[in-house]
Amino acid sequence: MKFFRVFVGIMLIVLSFLLFPIYSSACTCVEPLSAERELDRSTAVFRGEVKEIRQANDHDYGLKVLLTVNEVWKGVHESEVTIRTARDGAACGFDFQVGKEYLVYAGTNDAFDNNNLMTGICDRTSQVGMQQAQEDMKVLGKGAAPGEMGEHNTLPNSVVAGLWCGLGVFVLLIFLALRHHKKTDS
Repeated sequence: MKFFRVFVGIMLIVLSFLLFPIYSSACTCVEPLSAERELDRSTAVFRGEVKEIRQANDHDYGLKVLLTVNEVWKGVHESEVTIRTARDGAACGFDFQVGKEYLVYAGTNDAFDNNNLMTGICDRTSQVGMQQAQEDMKVLGKGAAPGEMGEHNTLPNSVVAGLWCGLGVFVLLIFLALRHHKKTDS
């Protein structure tokens, strides 16, 4: 009788897991950043149309997507660029479609050389016709044509501002030290 109760209890627990599965996802994203923060964080931000999608052979990382670049806000100098994404959404891959235009926020990954840009569903990348992309392009303002960007600074704007502030403080300290040294000599 005791064995039967234990058996029934175990079966009820197993049955509850089968009837009420716990939701899980292989790809989980933190809350999306604002367009400004994503611009700072990304290595490249551009609007482009997908020309070709093919399997990536090296490192077996999903897909390589070739885009014709129409407008640039950061990090792209060529009129065409290839970015990587995982094969599907479960692996955080973005579902690009040939012939569609996208606002792409891309970064780099240490697993590949720095010339390989990557994006996925956790970035703000979206199809240009979607509301998010339209709102982002209003925030980003008018971009440049490919090749008009000049040299790109890969450091986020906040880091550059911090470096300039640090340099200013350093120069001020040198000035005060020289001034103090001059007063003590007199």
